[in-house]
Amino acid sequence: MKNALIFTLTIIALIFTTSSCGNKGCTDPLAANYLEEANKDDGSCEYAPTIMIDSPNSNMKSPGDTISIQIHVTDDDQIQEISSKLTCFMNDSIYWSDDSHPNANEHHVMSSCVMGLPQGISMSDFTLLVTATDHTGNESETSVTFHVM
Repeated sequence: MKNALIFTLTIIALIFTTSSCGNKGCTDPLAANYLEEANKDDGSCEYAPTIMIDSPNSNMKSPGDTISIQIHVTDDDQIQEISSKLTCFMNDSIYWSDDSHPNANEHHVMSSCVMGLPQGISMSDFTLLVTATDHTGNESETSVTFHVM
């Protein structure tokens, strides 16, 4: 009876020990595929693309002015799609939109957009929203807002 109890306790301890040590996965909480249960990193962490928008030089612009904005997208995987749109808060209209699909295996994409601000819109904020997706489906979104006098 004593041997059976020792054997049972040994089996339970062994099961508990091996099940708590074997959870492999992504242990970086900043990764898109973070696995909270993982206690050993297996190198599988995936990250969403990084988007950087160079804002217009000045926050105050006039209708009819042109603005130049550079967009940088970087990712550890190949970038699949970049979508950009300029929206006006005053009437919720989209004044500029662009979808691009970079060449395969690109990990850094830089694009420049030069756009004219619409006539007849004054005292309104505009937002440029950029969304980027890599080939594994990880997505990032960044925006910049500027004011038209």
